[in-house]
Amino acid sequence: MFAYGCVLCVILLRALLSLRVIIDLYLELLDSFEKMQQPPTEYQGEFDWNSKEQGYILGVGFFGYLIFQAFGGKVADTVGAKSPLVISNLLMGLLTFISPFAAWWNIYAILIVQFMRGLTQGFVTPAVYRMMSNWFPKHERGFLSTLVVCGYAFGAMIGGVVTGWLCDIPHLGWPSAFYFWGAFTMGIGILLYFLLYEYPQNHPLITEAELKYITDGQESDMSENRPAVPWRKIFTSVPCYAYYYGLFGHYWSISYFLSVHPTFMGTVLHFSMTENGATSCLPVVMKSVGGVIASLISKWLTKKNYVGVNRLRKGCTFIGAFGFSLCMLGIFLAGCNAVINILCFSLSLLSSGIALAGIMIAVGDMTPMFSGTLMGIASSIAGLSTVIIPVITGFLTTHETLSEWHSVFWISLGVVGSSGLVYVVFGSAEVQSWNFPEGDTSTKANTGVKKQKDAELECGMKESSKS
Repeated sequence: MFAYGCVLCVILLRALLSLRVIIDLYLELLDSFEKMQQPPTEYQGEFDWNSKEQGYILGVGFFGYLIFQAFGGKVADTVGAKSPLVISNLLMGLLTFISPFAAWWNIYAILIVQFMRGLTQGFVTPAVYRMMSNWFPKHERGFLSTLVVCGYAFGAMIGGVVTGWLCDIPHLGWPSAFYFWGAFTMGIGILLYFLLYEYPQNHPLITEAELKYITDGQESDMSENRPAVPWRKIFTSVPCYAYYYGLFGHYWSISYFLSVHPTFMGTVLHFSMTENGATSCLPVVMKSVGGVIASLISKWLTKKNYVGVNRLRKGCTFIGAFGFSLCMLGIFLAGCNAVINILCFSLSLLSSGIALAGIMIAVGDMTPMFSGTLMGIASSIAGLSTVIIPVITGFLTTHETLSEWHSVFWISLGVVGSSGLVYVVFGSAEVQSWNFPEGDTSTKANTGVKKQKDAELECGMKESSKS
């Protein structure tokens, strides 16, 4: 399984670093801002940027990433996933490398670099999902896809640790983080070019046994020319809209704890910077633990045929959403009790991690043929939650009192809980009819053709051996 292992490792490595490329600049610029705001006798900052300019710099990269995902998904489904992954990594690496020079030049240069880097990042997530549909066997798709999704969280954690270490090196400082991650990301692009193949059929080292193991039961021959994207059917599909809202709620659960909950812990619970920094690691750790546990249990359940994929994806999504909502209720009832707050905080992220084996990978089950396109659309819509949450929180918590935060808790509880319920009722992880070309509308038909091809291949091998 050498070829299969190479592709899995490369996809995992790409997932590990994808979030880091977007947020490393944010960390370093925030660090520079904090030092700049200290008394001049302690530290003189390099950049004289006001709070509004800082907000533009921190948001423009994500804005580019958000608006380009739908287009990135269409590209991945049209030309394949390898080329977008290679090109986007090379460009992201280059833009990351030159970020310090842009910042030293002027603010407009760094804004342009940030925006362009966000645009290139928009290709990555849809392309990764497309590659997973191409390579992961149907019976292991859920388990392996969940591991890849967990890689995003681990990437953020590893990137943060390495970035902090680089910034503390004397005579190197914050620019070294950009040089390191820029070179590293370009190296990933080169690695993808040589090791990653679009389809199992294209890999020069793959064996017949490996190929059969990967493609057996695949909903369609992914290596053949793909039909045009059925836009009308996608935009009139109820399961698609249920998936959009389900993913929106899942993104909301992540964004809440990453963006606004630390403010609650600092202003209401009066956590110190050190304590708040320590608890900021919990989202990564707990969510990853929940995802790995859910993926292992899901693999066992499907292997034993105890439950179908559709019910499994819905169950994981509902447990994640319902568990998050219960924990938000616990935070509401806990008041200023720090111990109970942290306990509910941790359990909510563990519950949210379970949804990684549900809503986060269901797109590959719904439409392996157009997984890149659908994920690009869904991720663009769901990503709006990261913009909405800080705005709503800032509007509702002007005086930073506990009673004001109660409104934020109830809104988050309602959004995430309702998203899980909507997906369970209206969503589906079954392969959609529009996934197949015209005249080929069933998995059985594709599987039958594949078995017929296997039989013809075996007959040909027998005849050649006799001759």
